[in-house]
Amino acid sequence: MKYMGIDFFEGTQDDLRRVLLDSSDRFRFVVTPNVDHVNILREDSIRGRQLRDGYDGADIVVCDSRVLELLARVRSIRLFTYPGADLVKDLVEDPAFAHVTIGVIGIGREGFDILRQRHPARPLRFVASPSHMDIGSPEFHAATEQAATADWDILIIGLGAPKQEQFALALKQKRSSGAAICAGAAVDFLIGRQKRAPEIMRRLRIEWLFRLVNEPGRLWRRYILGAPKLLFLLVSGQDLTDGRPPK
Repeated sequence: MKYMGIDFFEGTQDDLRRVLLDSSDRFRFVVTPNVDHVNILREDSIRGRQLRDGYDGADIVVCDSRVLELLARVRSIRLFTYPGADLVKDLVEDPAFAHVTIGVIGIGREGFDILRQRHPARPLRFVASPSHMDIGSPEFHAATEQAATADWDILIIGLGAPKQEQFALALKQKRSSGAAICAGAAVDFLIGRQKRAPEIMRRLRIEWLFRLVNEPGRLWRRYILGAPKLLFLLVSGQDLTDGRPPK
């Protein structure tokens, strides 16, 4: 299903889980676009190119945003939407994945310890990364090498875009099996480091408002400036382009 120049995954939650479980033949990685990602993808900038490269190399693209899902419906397009926070929660808590070793990178040792305390029966692996590392730096390459040789079946990457997508892209050159999910702050929600919106707000597709109120300093640019940009693309009909920066 193509929308906003992005080939979205078509299927169900069970279909997606099946793909993640059956990654013994080759390495696959999942990206989870939201409104902010769509805007970055159209930028003629370094981060725009980095994110596009990551998306081009991804095997599965799952819509993370209820807002994006709603905008697609205006074009009579129904996107399968599975927010990264829900996907990660299900992977960690679903008994069907009880035998799957899940690696986590990007939350620090303290965050990982909280996760392990909350889910002591699950096989979890901490994958270390520097608190600050630039894409392509020696620290970045060292972290990808360490992650590539670590013991995990599914790796949850929480490094933020476009770093996490570039990280997964680098892993694809080094791993012959397993799956990775570029999940942003999904684990932070799971361990309570960040607070998710109440279920009613999620159902009404206004989780973005809850996050904006709770993190205005970090998110105002994404929602106050980013959403109108996307709406303009929708109204002007540019949402069906290839997703590259307009010429």
